[in-house]
This record gives sequence, structure tokens and C-alpha cells, in this order.
Amino acid sequence: MILWKRIIFLLKNILRKLEKLSQAKKELQTALKYADISPFLHIQLADLNIELQDIRDAENECNKAQKLDDKNPDVYFLLGRINLIRDKKEDAKRNFEKAVELEPDYLNAQINLADIAFKANDYKSAINVCKELVRIRPYEPQYHYFLGKAYLNEGQLDAAAEHFQTAVKIYDKYISARRALVEIYRYQKKLDEAAKEYNEILALNPPDAMRIRGSLADIYLKLGKYKEAAEQCEIILQANPN
Repeated sequence: MILWKRIIFLLKNILRKLEKLSQAKKELQTALKYADISPFLHIQLADLNIELQDIRDAENECNKAQKLDDKNPDVYFLLGRINLIRDKKEDAKRNFEKAVELEPDYLNAQINLADIAFKANDYKSAINVCKELVRIRPYEPQYHYFLGKAYLNEGQLDAAAEHFQTAVKIYDKYISARRALVEIYRYQKKLDEAAKEYNEILALNPPDAMRIRGSLADIYLKLGKYKEAAEQCEIILQANPN
């Protein structure tokens, strides 16, 4: 990014942090008087207008930027955000897809596509998008968790378990991933693995610990581990004597 762009970008972010959004908008409008052919400035102003909830102006700035540079992925990403605000999900999807087509590693566009797919219960699309998220950020546990959820909803339990396990390897306190593993293991009758995950969850002091202990006691009974089952029941009774 050339120097003047960096200066403007930093100025906008400084004013944003100071919660002086209107002042930031005025500064960008002043800059545009001298560089109206800059798609960068129109994009920055569009982004700021979205934050100011001035959606009409935001769209106008996006359209100006698009006329100047129709291969700029930021334009389509911002148009996608505007579409979402207007509850035009199909238009949003098309614009996010265009941003990704122009820049495959456009993380925020991929995240929005994943969100749209999950909300539409389109888990095949969610799998494809979440694969891209994992490709871009392989050590982000949340993206493995999302991919696991997509596989789970498609009934691909082994693939789902693999990504929940990866999420836990990256971040061992990821309770949601551990809970998902428990459900898969219980369905697959892998009760020893389910019990192990329950104990890992209990070590993290979850708010529903007593409910988990009840489920763990049930698993121990099915495994014939009566001493361990009794221990869990005793802990529950100590906490809830009535």
C-alpha cells in the first residue's frame, strides 16, 4: 500500500477508535475532492458509511469504486454486507462469492458464506466453504469446529469427529467440540471414549456439571463400572441432597 493510502487508512482507524466516525467521514470526503478516481477512498468511505448505518451512501460509494475497479474484491465484500443488512441473502451470497473468486483467501467473505450456508441448512455448501476456512487458517480451532458441524449435519460422523478432535488438539479447552465428540461417541457406542471426553469437560468446571455427571454415571453403568458410577452419583447427591 502506497504511503498516502496508509496514512488515510490509519487516520480513519484512529478516528474510529476515538469514536469520531463523522469526523472520519469528513476527512475521507475531503480526500476524495483531490482523488476522486481512487477506488480505495470510495471503499474506505463505503465501509465507514456502513458503520454509520448510512446504507444508501455506502452503496453509492461501492458503485463508484466498482466503476473504477470492477476487479476489487473489497467492493463485492462491502456490497455483500449491504445486502445482508437489507436481508437480501441471495444477492449477498453472490457478492461474497465474487469476492472469493477474485481473492480465494478472502477470510471475511468466506466466513459470511459459511454463515449464510448454515442459516439456510445448506450443509453441503457449508462443508465446501468451511474447507476453505480450514485451508486458509489450519490452526484456527473454530474453523475445524464449524467444518465438523457441517459434516455432522450431513451425517458424516467420522469426518465430523476428525475435525472436532483437531479443534480439541489445537485448543484443549474447547468445550463445544468435546460435547460434540461425546454425542458422536455415544451414537457409535464408543462409551469409553465418551466417558473420557465427559471427564475432560468436567475438569473445565462447566455450569451444567451435575447434568454431565448424571450422564457419565449412566455410561459407567452401561460399561459395568459400578464403582465409578456410584462415585458420580455421590457427588451429585452431595451437591443436591434432596
